[in-house]
Amino acid sequence: DEEASLFADSKEHRGLFAICDGMGGYDNGEVAAYTAVSNLPKLQQALLSEKFGVAITKWVTETNNIILHSVRGGGCTLALLYYSFGTIYIAHIGDSRVYRYHEGNLYRETKDHSKLQVLLDAGIITEKEAEAYPQKHVITRALGMNEDENGRCLPSIRDSLKAVNGDTYILCSDGITDMLTDNQISCILQQNDSVKNCAKAIFQAAMDSGGKDNATVIVVKVKEEDNDSKDHLEIDPYESTVAPERQSPAVIRVEQVITIEQSKEQTIIIKSQISNCISPNK
Repeated sequence: DEEASLFADSKEHRGLFAICDGMGGYDNGEVAAYTAVSNLPKLQQALLSEKFGVAITKWVTETNNIILHSVRGGGCTLALLYYSFGTIYIAHIGDSRVYRYHEGNLYRETKDHSKLQVLLDAGIITEKEAEAYPQKHVITRALGMNEDENGRCLPSIRDSLKAVNGDTYILCSDGITDMLTDNQISCILQQNDSVKNCAKAIFQAAMDSGGKDNATVIVVKVKEEDNDSKDHLEIDPYESTVAPERQSPAVIRVEQVITIEQSKEQTIIIKSQISNCISPNK
C-alpha cells in the first residue's frame, strides 16, 4: 500500500489537476508522490509562458531527477489535466488514468505504461486473460526512474481537447481501476449527474468491490453558464477509511466549484469534486 497525493488549483482562465500514486513501498512511495505534487507550482508558473508540451516535458525531467536523487527506491505515477482558456490538456506517466465522459460514452484518454499494456498491445494476452495477470502492477515508466537503465522519462501527451459543455473528466489511481471496469465507471457516471455524487459513487464502488489499495479520484465537469460569476472554492475536510484494512488520518475530501470567465459572451465553469484523496502528514 503506497500513498497517493493530489493537486487541484485554478486561477481565472486556468486550472491544474493531478494525481500522483506512490510506488516502492509505503514510506518511499508516499514521499515520492508528495515530492512530485509539491513541485507542481513550478509547472503552473511555466505554463503561463510556455506551451503545454514543452512545459510538462521540462517539469517531468526535473521532477524525475529530484525524486531519483532524494527518495531512495521510491517513485510515483502521474495523471494530469490542465485547463486553459477553453482547452483541455492531458498528460500521464505510469498507470494512473484520465477518462473523459462525453455524450454518454466513456473514453480512456491515457494508455497505461505497464508490462500488462505492452502484452495487450502485442496481442500476447487477451483482455480476459489480463484480468488475472499476476504482474499487472509492474509499470514501465514512473517519476523517479533511473534513465540510464530504463531510458528517458517522458510523459505521454494527448492531443488537446476543446472544453465541451457537459463533458466530465475523471482522474484516478489504480486503486480505482483495479476494482472497476471502464463499463462500471461509465454506468456510475450515467446514474450520477452531479460531480459530488460521481466522485463518492466511484470511490464507494471500488471499496465495495474489495479495494485494498489507495483509491484516489478527481472528477471535473465542464459547464457553460450565461451569467458572469467569480471564482469560488469550497473545501470540506473529513477523515475516512482509505481501504477496509487501514485507517488514514490524512484523508481529505475537497469540494470545488471553480468559475472561469472565458469571455463576455460565454463563461466556462469547471466543477471539481475530489473524494477521499490522500495527502501525507507533513
